[in-house]
Amino acid sequence: MKKSIHILSAFLVMAISADAFATLDVSATRGVAKMSFEVHGKAPEACIIPWHMPGFKYRKKDSENEQFLCSLDIGVNAASCAKTNSTNPGVNFFTSKTLTPQEILDKDCATDDVKKEAKYKLSTSCSYTPLLLAYYHVSRALGNISNVPLAVIRTMDLQRHLDFAQQAFSLIPKKTELIYQTWESLNNALKAGRNSKKADLLFVDGYDQSYGALQKNPRGELKYPEFYNGGKDQPERAVNFKKKSPFYKDAITPDLKVGREFNQANVQRFVAMSDAVDMIVMDSILSQQDRFGNIAAEPVFYWAGKKKDGTFTVKTEDDPEDIPASVKSTAFVVNEVMLKDNDCGIVKANTLKDAKLLDKVAHMNPETYKNLLKFAAYMRTPDARRFFKTEILATDDDVDLILANIEDVVELVQKRCNSGDLKLDLDLDLFFSGQELPSSYSCNP
Repeated sequence: MKKSIHILSAFLVMAISADAFATLDVSATRGVAKMSFEVHGKAPEACIIPWHMPGFKYRKKDSENEQFLCSLDIGVNAASCAKTNSTNPGVNFFTSKTLTPQEILDKDCATDDVKKEAKYKLSTSCSYTPLLLAYYHVSRALGNISNVPLAVIRTMDLQRHLDFAQQAFSLIPKKTELIYQTWESLNNALKAGRNSKKADLLFVDGYDQSYGALQKNPRGELKYPEFYNGGKDQPERAVNFKKKSPFYKDAITPDLKVGREFNQANVQRFVAMSDAVDMIVMDSILSQQDRFGNIAAEPVFYWAGKKKDGTFTVKTEDDPEDIPASVKSTAFVVNEVMLKDNDCGIVKANTLKDAKLLDKVAHMNPETYKNLLKFAAYMRTPDARRFFKTEILATDDDVDLILANIEDVVELVQKRCNSGDLKLDLDLDLFFSGQELPSSYSCNP
């Protein structure tokens, strides 16, 4: 199998119907790079790295990780197996330092000698490909919030995808399990091809491949039970979060109740409150339906440091090996929110917005606020519509909805800020520096 890489020099518009979905034209010019993989003499599979949203700061390793995702070649340097847990009928990508892709496959990817590198998800069950792509880019636009994993565009040979469905059926013990049923639904849609009701959401032009988002699999994440307050469905869970969550109660209490001494308990409480507000903002913009029960935690090391000018700053590091030896004894672990399950929205109910979770929020990170206004201004431009339709694979209706949501969010937070009901005081460095906090905040930075 040969792999070719094409670097694209122009940012052009993909031909998508303004009012409806269309099968994906893989040959259309989009993205910063496209990699292709031969499949048994058939049309090559493709992986496309979308352009970054112009004018916003992405993470240092995002481009490197995008390239890595688009280097994963099934059967050459990676093995893939059907996802058989949870509810989404995705395909997991694995690598190994000791096993060949075929040896991994022979074990149905169930071995300790592998690393799960990525998940391939598409518009089936509750999932929606444009949303998976949008969460990555919107999280970066809002200031790299919520530890959202990056995602790229991927296609998969139809027969290969059907084979994964058969693998799933053989591995899932009971037909009554929801994951079996979602695989069954996807399998039927894939077999129906152009006759499927979801054909335009699932297939590339020619109906010989599926398309979706390949999302980086995060490492080291934990469950975050403190963000879950029970309930039989998402609306009830949102209400319970509103009534019972200590993080939300902190966020709507007019005066900050967090102690200013720099210690693990205070920092954890402050970060959890800030994460809760960021989550509410982003989920309200992207009409997330299925959030509560799908929130992970990323443990991060925090310690006190200094900026170049000598002022106080909080420093963080994911990997303990990268913590300076001089501060290892004083560093402590804080759980940050990781929003990795972001596939059920835009075309679904807006659970957090419907629950009016943002309406009484009294505190916000000033950087989130500033980036929110900047992102809203960008979304009002024709360039934003072109970006979302070309790079995110969204429709005009999707863009209209996102824009309407962000206008509602901005109108609400600006009004509360101007009235003094929303304070831009979740500045981690300033809060724990010991310096006097501002008595007022600029609502138009």
